[in-house]
Amino acid sequence: MNITLSPAGRLYLEGDDLRNFNELREAFRRGNGHGLLSLDTFFTQTAEGPAEPPRAAKILTEPPREANLVKAPTGSFNYWQSFARRYLSFFSTVPDLDEHDFTRSSICVALSPYDLNQFLFNVPPMKGGEYVTRRRLLQLWSEIQAAIHVEIQESGKKVSEFLRGRFPHWSVSWGVCFHLTETAAASGRPFTFHVSYFNRFHHYPIVKALENYSTPEQEKYLIRLLTPIQQAAEKSSYLGQMIESAEILQTSHWTTDQTFQFVKEIPQYEEAGIVVKVPSNWREKHPSRPRLGLKIGEKPPQRVGLDALLDFASTVVLDDDELKDDDIQNLAKEFEASERLTYFKNRWVEVDQERLGRILEKSKLAAEKMADGLTFAQGLRMLAGVRRDDDKDTTVISGSWLEETLKKIREPGFYDRID
Repeated sequence: MNITLSPAGRLYLEGDDLRNFNELREAFRRGNGHGLLSLDTFFTQTAEGPAEPPRAAKILTEPPREANLVKAPTGSFNYWQSFARRYLSFFSTVPDLDEHDFTRSSICVALSPYDLNQFLFNVPPMKGGEYVTRRRLLQLWSEIQAAIHVEIQESGKKVSEFLRGRFPHWSVSWGVCFHLTETAAASGRPFTFHVSYFNRFHHYPIVKALENYSTPEQEKYLIRLLTPIQQAAEKSSYLGQMIESAEILQTSHWTTDQTFQFVKEIPQYEEAGIVVKVPSNWREKHPSRPRLGLKIGEKPPQRVGLDALLDFASTVVLDDDELKDDDIQNLAKEFEASERLTYFKNRWVEVDQERLGRILEKSKLAAEKMADGLTFAQGLRMLAGVRRDDDKDTTVISGSWLEETLKKIREPGFYDRID
């Protein structure tokens, strides 16, 4: 069974065994949003029947075993299921959902630029994959949002009750959170990791969950709380090791190698419904990465107009900071001396010599290609993100003159002052 995207933006099921997917077919006939939401819980039974719920105490004390689940048959199914689950992971953590009146207003859950890029750049081979664009993904995201609002109103239930019945893996009232924090950069273990569970008001150490939900009557709630950890551990050997060693029940001090391994698996944790908190200065939940900075319009052009030539320069940037030549050389030396993460200019940077070399080569090529500058119109197109080579390693920076000019253009009454 495959999921196909049409040029018009409709999702369809295709395959030889569609009679086994009647409920899913009906959901997609109703609309993209309803179909995508139905993907979350479609494959939830084992080949022999419903899976027996695990004992709650075993989830955090035994290593994970391979679940005997009916596997999604294609990459397209996994891709769209992950897309829908990303929405549910955000929606289920919105505070005070039970108090919201969906008959008066909707709740807008934004798709972050990081997640948008992840889905855009990781489209699997599938029919209609060429139609997966930023605009189309945002449209499908909004259709999921509209569909869940309709289904909540149709259910006549509180949101928490609706989610427990329709999407049992997602809970409004509680959840699990992985916390990664920085300690002293000079120490051999500069990061701290711990796990908590939370309700709408507080975070508690995860070990407290085993104490607070210890009765047989409460065990089903504890299983629901801890299931995301078990699901994530089925895909993450690193998390499985933490469970087996009971490290997940205590605060741990990590080396840069341990931290790097954890960071690589953050998308898997979040896909399972775990909230992940990292240092607040990390962008896209990741240590800093060098990027190519294309700086345009530092100086005023010699004449005015859309065809006026703007000066152009290429550089290497970390976050919003442009690196000087000496900084770039020092960063290269740090990369040679480190393996995973290095502390450079008051921030943690992912060590990637290949990436840095690629950026320096692109910087050289860009400087040669645009040695004569570029027009004002071309500069505006680059700032708007309209480039032939849409490259996530690259950022466009407006220089001092262009930044000031654009600021004036945005001022109220600017066009009224033009003769």
